[in-house]
Amino acid sequence: MSEPAASQHKQAPKVAAKDLAELVARMSRLLTGLAVIPTFKAAEVGLAEWVALCALAEADGLGNKQLARRLGVTGQRVNQVTSELDDAGLISTTPAPDDARRIVLRLTSEGRHRLAAINRELEAPLAAALAGREAALANGLNCTRLLIDFVARMAEENGHKVHPPRHARPSEGHKR
Repeated sequence: MSEPAASQHKQAPKVAAKDLAELVARMSRLLTGLAVIPTFKAAEVGLAEWVALCALAEADGLGNKQLARRLGVTGQRVNQVTSELDDAGLISTTPAPDDARRIVLRLTSEGRHRLAAINRELEAPLAAALAGREAALANGLNCTRLLIDFVARMAEENGHKVHPPRHARPSEGHKR
């Protein structure tokens, strides 16, 4: 290939480990900031509980293990979150009809109501903040999916069993 032809090909930008560190720091700031939004305090729901409610709204009837995989957290953490949600009356827990050892998690009407109220309160300011930047958000979501898969592969190569969270692909759309 001639030199001019080679220079016409776009090269992917070089990615450095420090870029991953910067992303982690920014995500930490994002999560810390989200956790103190008055919306969650008013709804008496923490960030982890909100994420679990969102996941159950997308796939009601999950078991603890399925929810843990979807959220990318440990079974112990899901047990803590679901216990808090159950105590608050936002989900119900019932034995699975086919296996009494497995618990089925379902949103209660109060859980659906509280989740809808939280999401309604977040959507207008979120839309305003991202107006005209929707493609950047989609790119960011795709990037985080790639990085989550990368981290899971790295962990497995080092002998750790990791299950990346199950996430909706952009082509699957989102329920509202």
